Amino acid sequence: MSEDSSISIRDQASLSFAGNVIDAAISFLGLIAFAYVLGADGLGRFYLILSVVQVALFPLRGVGQAVMKRGSEAGMAPNEYFGAGLTVGGLYVSSVVAGVVGLYRFNPELLGVPVDVLAAAASVFGVRALLILCIDTYRSYGKTGRATLVDNAMGIVETVLQVALLAAGLEITGLLAGTSIAGVFVGGGVFRFTPVGLAAPTRLHVKRLLSFAKWSVTNSGVSTLYDRLPVLVLGAIATEAAVGYYSSANRLLMLGSYVGGSVAPALMVKASVNSSEEGSSDPVSDLVEASNYVSSLSIALAFGSFAFPTVLMGTFFGPEFATREAGNALIALSVYHVINPFTTITFSFIDGIDKPWVVAGANSVSLVVRTVIVWRLGVECVLLGVICGVIVSHGIFYTIGQLSIRNEYGSIIVPKKVSYQLLSGVFMYVVVTALSRSISVGSWEVLFAIIAIGGSVYVLSVLLLDDHARGIARGVVGRL
Repeated sequence: MSEDSSISIRDQASLSFAGNVIDAAISFLGLIAFAYVLGADGLGRFYLILSVVQVALFPLRGVGQAVMKRGSEAGMAPNEYFGAGLTVGGLYVSSVVAGVVGLYRFNPELLGVPVDVLAAAASVFGVRALLILCIDTYRSYGKTGRATLVDNAMGIVETVLQVALLAAGLEITGLLAGTSIAGVFVGGGVFRFTPVGLAAPTRLHVKRLLSFAKWSVTNSGVSTLYDRLPVLVLGAIATEAAVGYYSSANRLLMLGSYVGGSVAPALMVKASVNSSEEGSSDPVSDLVEASNYVSSLSIALAFGSFAFPTVLMGTFFGPEFATREAGNALIALSVYHVINPFTTITFSFIDGIDKPWVVAGANSVSLVVRTVIVWRLGVECVLLGVICGVIVSHGIFYTIGQLSIRNEYGSIIVPKKVSYQLLSGVFMYVVVTALSRSISVGSWEVLFAIIAIGGSVYVLSVLLLDDHARGIARGVVGRL
């Protein structure tokens, strides 16, 4: 790691989260436009194609993790590991594209998509591969917050271009092309304005990268399939509308999981530095602190979803989404998003202390469990069954992570402060439910007013109950 190894997890996570909020807000507006133009079926078809691309990117995400881990170690040079990552990643991307072209030439009907959509999807694959490596290299400098801002810039530019191309009548092809064009612009900015640059790797760099990547690529592949499995199963056993309900509800709740995603890179890099540098502090204290508050936003969103799920889905995505099935999907997925931030930071920490094989084992076991449960419950109960399978398998995944922490440090992590957030969520639910029953929620203005009141009740309740949260809030206000 070429820069100061003193990393403030709170500062980097705050920077990441601020960018994620802006990105999420703009992307969410784009999603609303997608839903209104494409409908539930068209939106579901787009997400199915995107899921295939994301699954194909899993080796690059694993290589990116390896670049971030090795580049962040004490005394290491990140750009040499970036060069090693490009060497490995370039071979993979070339092989996949060549294979797809060969399949299309052999039988154009085999892949089941028009050639323009196929070409756009291939361009997304190549551009995202390069951007993944660029951003993870930037993170290895300890700039995890700024690196996330780069990713956020990608999301914002992507959404603007997608909406413009959608308005031009390009539909799914336009959505994919917007992603590719945005990636080219943002990738060029990374090379121009950050320390990330090309440097020729030595054989030692490639060897050390591959020693971690053999696990991180496995983890990335398994976790990508683990995350995308519900959409793929719904695509096989249900309607495209069900895929649209699932994906839209997931996006509505994604902001809560962004907290874990914002904390995880900084936690991993700091754990990597501390575990590779003699005399450093015990890294597990950072995990304990993060666990107390990482699901605070997810809990608020969950109780809000419990109050008026169908109204939320219908107001945000249109009358086609104002169904009991869509509302139930929102309620069930909100439970998953409460659990998810805990798992995100736990396994990022385990990666940071250089134990990627533990993550690989946990991912593999959880994938087997998810495959069996999601398919079985999905066949019986379709959309709701799939989501219940997601919740159960993710609970098992988190349990495995906690047992791994106990084996390493002698005890599990008990986030005691979460009880204050749950109680505050109950207060918020009571207020929001009362308002929604006494006032007709027939417009955006009324909905946002109720959400604002509910959010205020939640925040004030947490601050009244939790003295540590009050201290954090005073520190944040004092720095403004």
